[in-house]
Amino acid sequence: MTAIDVLAFAGRALAGHRLRTGLSLLGVAVGVTSVILLTSLGEGARLYVVGEFSALGSNLLIVMPGKTETTGFAPPIGSAPHDLTLDDVRAIERQVPRIRHVAPMVVGTVTAREGDLTREVMVTGVTPVWKEVRRLEVGIGQFLPAGEASGNASVCVIGAVIQRELFQGANPLGQMLRLGDERFRVIGVMAPRGTSLGMDLDQIVIIPLERHMKMFNLTSLFRVFVEVNSKDELPAAQQAVIVPCQLQG
Repeated sequence: MTAIDVLAFAGRALAGHRLRTGLSLLGVAVGVTSVILLTSLGEGARLYVVGEFSALGSNLLIVMPGKTETTGFAPPIGSAPHDLTLDDVRAIERQVPRIRHVAPMVVGTVTAREGDLTREVMVTGVTPVWKEVRRLEVGIGQFLPAGEASGNASVCVIGAVIQRELFQGANPLGQMLRLGDERFRVIGVMAPRGTSLGMDLDQIVIIPLERHMKMFNLTSLFRVFVEVNSKDELPAAQQAVIVPCQLQG
């Protein structure tokens, strides 16, 4: 039997069982499509995560509130983690060698009001070095000023979406923005950045750290970003997340 005879026999078999043939082809097509789709999703997710961390730099550590001890069991409901405080930040600066920047961060949600326009916004309290650590750019104006006196200043830097929605796209520099019951003078607008590490940086309002903690009556920090010197860089796109221990002063 020649190859032509085999192909002719296969063709007659397929033509004689059209339903079975159609179902077989459909099954193969669905299987191949599923494999390609899942592979594409996995590769896309990998590239997204690598891109997110690469944008932060390869020498950044993210310190999160956590327990001083871990076990193999889930913590009981209501178990409170060890708070991350400004004392921990100062201990990191003193005790961890070769530190370039330490940038604490706190967050809270409040109603922002400009004239007759209102919306819920995420208010982020940071120090001036946070912009450098997060690799952010200011579109117009300036970022939070450095210096001891700026810690309690009633100034803010807004995201691009906040400028568009509350100020109707107009230049907001020097204007007053009400956050809850307090008023802040807008000194800058961040360049569009989009979502990074789960936070939409175009929809936040940035105010000085100490001012934020007093405004929201906070004693614990949300995150601390620690940037080490470039000569001690970690492998590219590899970030470390540290569960804080109780640092001794």
